[in-house]
This record gives sequence, C-alpha cells and structure tokens, in this order.
Amino acid sequence: MNTLTTLERGGLALVTGDPARTKTLMQDLAASAAAHGRVCCLIGGNRFSPDAITYALASRQNVSYEEAMGRLQLSRAFTCYQLAALLRRTDTGLPTLVFDLLSTFADENANDRQVEHLLRGCLNDLHRISRRAPVVVSAHTHPNREHLLEMVRAQAGETLILEAEQDAAALQMSMF
Repeated sequence: MNTLTTLERGGLALVTGDPARTKTLMQDLAASAAAHGRVCCLIGGNRFSPDAITYALASRQNVSYEEAMGRLQLSRAFTCYQLAALLRRTDTGLPTLVFDLLSTFADENANDRQVEHLLRGCLNDLHRISRRAPVVVSAHTHPNREHLLEMVRAQAGETLILEAEQDAAALQMSMF
C-alpha cells in the first residue's frame, strides 16, 4: 500500500512518478486531510479539480458539497514567480498539499539561474510551512529542466514514487 508517514509526523514529502496515479493519490490525501478539518491546497498546474476531492469528502463524511468545499483553502499559481510569492505568504498551520509544483517552473521566459533560485526559495518556504503542519508536494520532471525534480527530492524527508499501472488489456494481450 502507498503510505506517507509525513501525514502523521509532519515534515515535507514528495509524491512523483506516474502523473495519473500521482493526481489520484494527491486528491485522496486532500480528501482524507479535509475529513479532519481544513486543508490548504496550492495548485501549480492546470490538472487540478476540486470537485473530485469535495465529492469524495462529501460521500465519506456525509456532509454537503458546500461544507466539503469549505474545508479546502485553494490557491493557484500559473508561473514560478506567482508560486514563489504564494508560498512566501502561506503560513496557515494547516496540512498543505502542493499539486504539480514544478509545472510552473517550465516557464521559458525564466532562465535556468532564475528558476533554480526561485525553486530554492520555494523549498525553504515549504520547510518553513512543514514545521507547523505536514506538507506533501507532487512534482514531475520536465524535459528541459530535469534536475529540478532532483532538487525537490533532495529536500524531501520522504519520497513516494508511483509507477504506472499496467493496463490489464495490454497485459493480457502480451500473454498471447
């Protein structure tokens, strides 16, 4: 089973690997955290939909969609500069999930030196936030900036790498 001890003990965790499985796990983690109270969700990519989280929470906790949505504190950044500013302002003391951290760092208008500097600042802010509550970050490599994931991995106290699930039909076909 995929588990993260960071959720119980605090700290900074990284979830990476297959994007579809990462997205599903992050949504499940958000719903689980929201079952116990408010949760801060910081969104760095365009693949986030709060509906999956709120519907899962509403069905698990037998609460209305509006109450479930009220447990999510949502903020979105579209550029690495916006994400850095967002993390500098974040100090909620709530469990924090950062979806698609590195997607904002694919900005072609920022040179590698600027991007690395901003990412170091973001990682410092994530550590600061994690001293008060658990922080789980999802991130994936980008073709032109593969080293950024290694920078995040080096700072995470825990890393969970999710492999792609092999399609059952493809597996069955390969057996014949």
